[in-house]
Amino acid sequence: MGLDSVEMVLELEEAFEIRVPDEEAEHVRTINDLVEMVIRNLDPEEFPSRTGDEHLRLIVFEKTQRIVAGVLSIDPCRVTTTAHLIEDLGVD
Repeated sequence: MGLDSVEMVLELEEAFEIRVPDEEAEHVRTINDLVEMVIRNLDPEEFPSRTGDEHLRLIVFEKTQRIVAGVLSIDPCRVTTTAHLIEDLGVD
């Protein structure tokens, strides 16, 4: 993982109060992968119905979008669920 990737994961961990195993973060390729990673690592006691909850998915996406755009200093409109971190957004 490059510096941008590490910074994104650290900021996501802080924003969502989660801890992501390095092995899991290394497999992230798209923004949707980031969203899924965050949802999987949310506290199950605080978010018992975290899978299949479209409202939660939207909230996680929007916050992830702001974080990624901030880390990369890019327009948030470029950060779509299908955007590839390396190919589309230039993540190192």
